[in-house]
Amino acid sequence: MTGDEPPGPFPGGRRLLFVTGKGGVGSTSVAAALAVDSARRGLRTLVCEMGEGGLADALGITGLGYEPTEVDFPTGGGEHPVPLWAMAMDTEAAAHEYLSRLLHLPLPTSLGPLGPILEFVSAAAPGVREVLAVGKVAEEIREDRFDLVVVDGPATGHVVPMLSTPEGIAEITRGGLLRREADWLTEMLSDPGVTGVVVVAVPEELAVAEAIDLLGRLGSETTIEPAAVVVNKVPPPPLNPADRRTLDLLVATLAPADTGFGGDAASAADTGFRGDAALMAVLRAAVLADRIRSEAAEVLVEATPLLAVRVPHLNLPRVTGVVGEPDLVAELAHALAAEMDQAER
Repeated sequence: MTGDEPPGPFPGGRRLLFVTGKGGVGSTSVAAALAVDSARRGLRTLVCEMGEGGLADALGITGLGYEPTEVDFPTGGGEHPVPLWAMAMDTEAAAHEYLSRLLHLPLPTSLGPLGPILEFVSAAAPGVREVLAVGKVAEEIREDRFDLVVVDGPATGHVVPMLSTPEGIAEITRGGLLRREADWLTEMLSDPGVTGVVVVAVPEELAVAEAIDLLGRLGSETTIEPAAVVVNKVPPPPLNPADRRTLDLLVATLAPADTGFGGDAASAADTGFRGDAALMAVLRAAVLADRIRSEAAEVLVEATPLLAVRVPHLNLPRVTGVVGEPDLVAELAHALAAEMDQAER
């Protein structure tokens, strides 16, 4: 890549993004939302699933193949569908392309008898398959076929070995096509103006701890920089002190004096009220919702190492009431657009 090339659509100008997080944090939905937002801005965008995931469901399609396929994503809200491209990584197909270049010959669609050759090379130079897989998506940027490539990467425990492999291959191979492949790929991955990792977490202690660990490993084990920290499924803020006092007062007023609640909304809601059942159900829901929001807010306040990283911090709401995954992705894409526009100001 050269400094004369136009910046990408993501804050910082990056054009190749690897999205990862602890299992269950919604990193696939975030990757799809990033791609949808980019496509909505009129940019040619590819989103690639790296491994077994749910990207097809997130995009509302039946399946994904190795070659980029155009998808008209229904954004809802009366908007026209946005066109983007999607694919799923296939390491055998990536190896097929590599051997085609190596031998300067067209090969059949299946490796067939050449499969053992690839296995031999993989055993001699561990990580070859990872280089070929990462190289495939990076090639889409190097050849300027897309403005942005978003990779729905593996979970945090596997993404660092995958991203550090090209540099390791370059160190153990003396020359040839594989070394050249590793060299240009290492250069692209190490360029903070081109490549970055989007770390996804949720406001829960384990997810935040894993995200903090991943950020540390990216700095110590790879030359790739984080592009953003996304906190997904963030509930609305808890009640302000005045509203909380009002809720406590309401509970203290409606709960019988002999219950011993003493105006404590949480204890009252947990134990149950006597009185109007419908009103008590509303109070119970309000108390529970406020407790969940307060706990989430405390986790984020305590996540100082996560918040201290000098990259955009994007908070995405907990989305409820949607019919399916595409509707969820559409909502997240709108939220991401607002967050990224704010981050650029």
